[in-house]
Amino acid sequence: MEKDLHQHQQKYQEKQLYQTQSEHKHEHAAQCSNCGAAIAEGAHFCEECGAPQGCNCSSCGAAIQPGLAICPICGKPATTHCTFCGAEMSAGEAFCPECGNPRGGITCPTCKTLNFRSFCRNCNTGLNTMALRAIEEAKKDPRYIKASAIAQESQQLEDEIEQLEAFIAQESLRPAEPERTLDTYVEVSDETRRLLEKFEALSKSGGSTPKTKTSKPQEVKIKQPEISPLTVTTPPSNATQQSHAGETRRKFSDATARLEQLRATHKAKINEFQKEIDAMIPNPNDPPEIKRNFACARMIKTVSGTSKKVSVRVAWICNECHIRHNNPSECAVKEFGGNWVYEDRTINTETISHNSVNI
Repeated sequence: MEKDLHQHQQKYQEKQLYQTQSEHKHEHAAQCSNCGAAIAEGAHFCEECGAPQGCNCSSCGAAIQPGLAICPICGKPATTHCTFCGAEMSAGEAFCPECGNPRGGITCPTCKTLNFRSFCRNCNTGLNTMALRAIEEAKKDPRYIKASAIAQESQQLEDEIEQLEAFIAQESLRPAEPERTLDTYVEVSDETRRLLEKFEALSKSGGSTPKTKTSKPQEVKIKQPEISPLTVTTPPSNATQQSHAGETRRKFSDATARLEQLRATHKAKINEFQKEIDAMIPNPNDPPEIKRNFACARMIKTVSGTSKKVSVRVAWICNECHIRHNNPSECAVKEFGGNWVYEDRTINTETISHNSVNI
């Protein structure tokens, strides 16, 4: 009797332990991120809703999102598919049986970047025959040719707009020229000034002149004092100054009107360019790798150059030895002290813009 009771208690404890372990395992089981259903370990898709689940990189084993062709952790192919053409490859194949590209990638000859695509991810250089073929097809595409021409015209408009904006900004800061009330100003000699003062004094005296015998007035000739040419200066007249100011205002007004016209033309060119870009659509039946080549081959690059004067720090002059150093730490004397030397230099900058189709 006691033996049967002991066996019954042992079976009951084993049953309770099994239920506890099952509940604990169910609580920690993987769940679908979309619907919350339990997912078997290692499953790539949910059996309930079909949502893709996490997977591991075939190169480094890191957990990554499904659908990635290149692992974001190690930068190598994450699947057995060829990253150049999309064909299926076995684990031991070093080269794709379809396109012949290496599984280990191609090093760009321009920037030395390792790539697993047909175009360099850093500088967009074509790396294989697939890329060269895509580039040749792009050169024959009428829409690509037209879009490239529009991009160059738009860039020229941008350069002219920048020049006009700089001119208008400079003229806006220029102070207004003072107005002059006299047309001419003549410096006279001291002798002439004394004669003028004497004449003015006689005019103010108001004394009566003695009557004399009426006779024919004699013509008196007064010898004019000689004035050295060096003492006579004739500044620009009001008419000349007004003409110069009018010319400046006219140039400023013309530049402002021209700027508004260029901005409107540039906006229209941008819209026309975007229209041509949007019209370049790859074949929807092509695999993603070929569509990517289509877009990279039609990358349109525009280069714009600007020049500006800036103050550049060129040297440090020590107060002790008075020698030009690259920085204060270069000075060998014990005492610290000195000044930075600046020079005005013209800096030429180059801006490169890339525009490509949407895929």
